[in-house]
Amino acid sequence: MTTVTGGCFSVPAAETEAERLVIAAERIPSTETLPVPLTESPVETQSAGQTENNAEKEAESDETAATETAPALPEETDPSTEKAAEKEQMPETETKPSENQGEGTESPPETESGKESEKGTESPSGVSESERSSERVSETEQESELQTETGTEISDKEETETEPETESETEILLDEIPEEESESETEEDYSDGSYYYNGSYWDPSWYFRRDFRFSQVKKQYAIAQGERSNRIYEQPDQKSAIVGEIPFFGLVCVLKSIGDWSYVESGDVRGFIPSSKLESGSDTTEMVDLIGEKGFETATSDIEIADNRAFTYTQTTTKDVLADKDSALVLTKAKVLEYPKENARAVGEVQSGSLVYILAEPQDEKDWYFVESGDVRGFIRRSDLFSGGSVASILQDSGNENLATELINPEDNRSLYFSLSSVKPAASSMGEEIAEYATTFVGKIPYVWGGTSLSYGADCSGFVQSIFSSFGINLPRIAQDQGANGEIVPDVSDAQPGDVVYWGSNPHVGIYLGDGKVVHCSGHSYNTAENPGTGPIISNVDFMPITSIRRYIILQDENEGIAETGFRTDGTEYSQKQMELIWAIVAQEDNGSYQGALAVISSAMNRTESGKWGYEGGNALSQLTAPGQYCYSMDSYWKSRLNGNVPDYVKQAVDDCLRCGIRNHSFTSFRSRKGKTTGTNAVQIGGNWFFGA
Repeated sequence: MTTVTGGCFSVPAAETEAERLVIAAERIPSTETLPVPLTESPVETQSAGQTENNAEKEAESDETAATETAPALPEETDPSTEKAAEKEQMPETETKPSENQGEGTESPPETESGKESEKGTESPSGVSESERSSERVSETEQESELQTETGTEISDKEETETEPETESETEILLDEIPEEESESETEEDYSDGSYYYNGSYWDPSWYFRRDFRFSQVKKQYAIAQGERSNRIYEQPDQKSAIVGEIPFFGLVCVLKSIGDWSYVESGDVRGFIPSSKLESGSDTTEMVDLIGEKGFETATSDIEIADNRAFTYTQTTTKDVLADKDSALVLTKAKVLEYPKENARAVGEVQSGSLVYILAEPQDEKDWYFVESGDVRGFIRRSDLFSGGSVASILQDSGNENLATELINPEDNRSLYFSLSSVKPAASSMGEEIAEYATTFVGKIPYVWGGTSLSYGADCSGFVQSIFSSFGINLPRIAQDQGANGEIVPDVSDAQPGDVVYWGSNPHVGIYLGDGKVVHCSGHSYNTAENPGTGPIISNVDFMPITSIRRYIILQDENEGIAETGFRTDGTEYSQKQMELIWAIVAQEDNGSYQGALAVISSAMNRTESGKWGYEGGNALSQLTAPGQYCYSMDSYWKSRLNGNVPDYVKQAVDDCLRCGIRNHSFTSFRSRKGKTTGTNAVQIGGNWFFGA
């Protein structure tokens, strides 16, 4: 809690501390027991769908042999329902490695149950055969079909669609699955929202909206020069609105440089100032360190924070953003208000027993607290809260975490940034928070085979699972599953702090820290509580051959902007390898023309805005690599198109769609043949029929 003014929460004299605890405890609503993390994992076998598809192709070969000449293409963006793998109970144990294996920090650590040899391993690039659905055709069938088919066809009788049509975004329509497959090839849903899909475990806790919270960055000092008072602008343009002023020799922190301008932060002012009016560098840093920040003046604001469009130009700040959890319980039903005034607009609502966190005290309004509860941030009267050290014990006993209900979107709340601090890290920085938290256990807990405790000991996957669980993220229990699910990270060069690294040669997992380092819990299967192993250590990420890298903090990317076409652009900064992967997938789906390629990438971008498909990801790559949708997870033919081995018009179509907002339809699904599933309103573009909203 930021203490701007003194004072503490007072209690009426007639009410004792014990009486207050009793009253508060009675008002706390009971909650159900939280679900236990899943410990099951699918075993990959040849699905019935593969056998059926092979049979279908033989029946259709006479029909298509004389008419089609292009390479075999996946039929549609969502065919994998017909091939979902059977789910089977897996043990939560780890097997003993070879007897001559040591415990050094760079030696292969403990191994987990031997599912790896059954599923195959992945190359260091992170592309795993084990994560894909059963291939629809064999390589020899492909060679013959190169001369006969443009795509694998499924008869109208068997056509199904995987688009979820209920409120549960992960549910499959069972009545659309052939009867002989419905019992073994459907999704399995769980009460906590997690599910098995196409042979992989998925959990809604992995998906994060890029939210309003800020990330803390290192201070880069600069001192204002020139005029007695220098203006700070809303845009890097001296004709734009003035948001504040910084006096001569005033102190700012540079957050970003844009040409001849600097985006700065000083006091509560954030905006643009010509770089020529700032003095920075090592001499400036030494001067600030010598004098201290308090020896310099800061900027004064000319407008309210909510009216400054430059305030969120970057969601980074040099200020402390992760607040201590100063918890309080609501005594009676109340509104969370936009301003510390009774007649202010309500931004949220809390019930008796709701949990809030006190972030700050308004300087001139001693009867109010600025609080946060979930994504609701605003003001509530002190008299409506019960705070103090007893709250933590009440929460522990009751298990209560009843949070506020949003009444408006956080971005519409004018008091959202009264304080930049939050009890939750920004979604964009959660990976760094997880990595940093994991390192705090180095040398603190032992390796205990089968353990998941961050106090008494854990094995490698138990350690990873428990670290993520501390941030509300649910991971599978077994190392092989942790390395086979989540969002694919193509290569270690693309890895970010918080990614999960899996080594399949001796099944083992760890958490990537950045700079080529990983933290992992090292030990052996014979290590027990009575005979513990080494525990968490930090090693080079390549101390064993990397099998895969998975990301479980999946961000829904913000709109970079709306193009003149009216469509959203994809603001993701893709690496060269990621762009080559996008080109390869698009080209494999339709390599025949610019319009055909544009139609494929348009469908991926349409899905990012779809209520049915948006959960798969907020950018084109996450949609194109989603399980069981595009050819990426259906076969391996697209691999031959990597390294830019695609026509230039495919690259142009992708660039036009992602960077310029050009799309040539509004559909989300496609098939290579018009049929019952596509409906009569399907539109043919290139070699595919597009349908679905």
